[in-house]
Amino acid sequence: MGYPGYPQQQWPGGYAQPRPSSAMAIIAALLGAAVLVFNALVLFDMISVWTTKLPSGVPKPDMPGSVMLNMIMRGLAITLLLFGVILVLVRKVAGAVLLALGALVTTAMIVMDPFTIFGPGIEGATKALNTNEFGFYFKFVFHDSQLAAMHVFDRNNLQWIGRMLCLFSAPLALIVSILPPTLNYLRADTQPAYGYPQQGW
Repeated sequence: MGYPGYPQQQWPGGYAQPRPSSAMAIIAALLGAAVLVFNALVLFDMISVWTTKLPSGVPKPDMPGSVMLNMIMRGLAITLLLFGVILVLVRKVAGAVLLALGALVTTAMIVMDPFTIFGPGIEGATKALNTNEFGFYFKFVFHDSQLAAMHVFDRNNLQWIGRMLCLFSAPLALIVSILPPTLNYLRADTQPAYGYPQQGW
């Protein structure tokens, strides 16, 4: 029951509404930071591969446009995730949006990678292994023993380790960054979590 000149009590004991928990926002920031690092592993290794000096007399192939696109998209994801993590830590809703966009770009790269990182000879390789572009790609990602026996790749290659980790972490970061508990925490006001309401006179 209210009295003239006094505000209605919304919570028992005259306390203000508790703040949302920060747990999901912290998890979103950690996942975003992890996806950022994994993308950086991929990008830096790609740059290293294409900038490595070849032995004298060996012509250096031109970088395919698809590989350049792949590197640009990785760089975009890294930038979005970096600013997203920073903004989430200072409790800005825009941070969750940037984390979601960075994770979305990374997730999209999982679909694009099979068509942007292999050269024109991929058709022959896929036919030889009785698979398609996606099957061939995931054989790389999960270090298929058949390809390892053919010395097609190095099991310790950072690029493929990074891609495999992105495959699991990016969708998780995307989901957690847009969950209601994450957004509610970032939208919460900066007033004290508990306190008596001001009295009107």
